[in-house]
Amino acid sequence: MLGLRIHEFALGFAVLGVLIGGVVAEWWGLHLREAATGGFGGWLVAKDWRDLVPSKRNTARWSLLPHRVPRD
Repeated sequence: MLGLRIHEFALGFAVLGVLIGGVVAEWWGLHLREAATGGFGGWLVAKDWRDLVPSKRNTARWSLLPHRVPRD
């Protein structure tokens, strides 16, 4: 979009940050819903891990599974 790539790891860290902040502030407890939300946030970070490393950033193709480097 407009030459910019949105990285899923940023959304994953945001989800995890809000989740942890809410638990620390005692807005909610740790139940199945929060565990699923944490799993979703962790999945977003894990699938986009290559973009955390500057030398590997934007080298993989997007997918619902972890991003993979295209074969030549």
